[in-house]
Amino acid sequence: MAKLQRVDDRLELHFASFDAPSPDRLVVDFTKGRMGYRGPRAGRRNEPLARAIGLKAGDCPHVIDTTAGLGSDAFILAQLGCTVTLCESHPLLAALLEDGLKRAAQHEALAPTIARMQLIPGDARDTLRTHQADVVYLDPMYPHRQKSAAAKKPMQLLQRLLGAHGQGEDLLELALGRASSSGVRPPNGVAPRFARVVVKRPLRAPPLGEIKPHHSIEGSSTRFDVYLGNYSK
Repeated sequence: MAKLQRVDDRLELHFASFDAPSPDRLVVDFTKGRMGYRGPRAGRRNEPLARAIGLKAGDCPHVIDTTAGLGSDAFILAQLGCTVTLCESHPLLAALLEDGLKRAAQHEALAPTIARMQLIPGDARDTLRTHQADVVYLDPMYPHRQKSAAAKKPMQLLQRLLGAHGQGEDLLELALGRASSSGVRPPNGVAPRFARVVVKRPLRAPPLGEIKPHHSIEGSSTRFDVYLGNYSK
């Protein structure tokens, strides 16, 4: 069972633990820990994610992150200059994200980055049907196998909260159904079109939904499958 708790100045999600003296906890903090280290060091050349979304000099796309989770990838993209719309359907995770964004916005060095991040709680499918963007990004839940116990803990807690597998195939199908390489944004009232869809996968996993991408960009333990506009199976 998970419960939100206010601890000092931040919101934490506590998980009941019967075999430990204190509960396991999740928190979104863009100022400390892994994100506090990685964010300022993110660079266009050393981020496979940046290459996957098509980030180029002078061209920072607007990205819809349909499975924001703890916001780590959205934060990196915003650090690199992208405007990012974060979607999170789980209300407890959405609350953690909102709290983390508010606290980070109070840091002078991070304020410009946080200003490029907008959280929309609720079903990402609604956002895909109504919002314009250049890129749709999906990071469906999957079993992580990092060697570091510290790196595994947040993912273990997310899996306890969301289950071993999150939504994915339906979001991919919806995004691909609206993909267009024309680069022309439709008028108001017309369903949005996206130039690119990017899916984060384990390095050796099959493509999401067995839908073959145009190409893939590999990192050390993950892979980004890229689907370009006017996709045809």
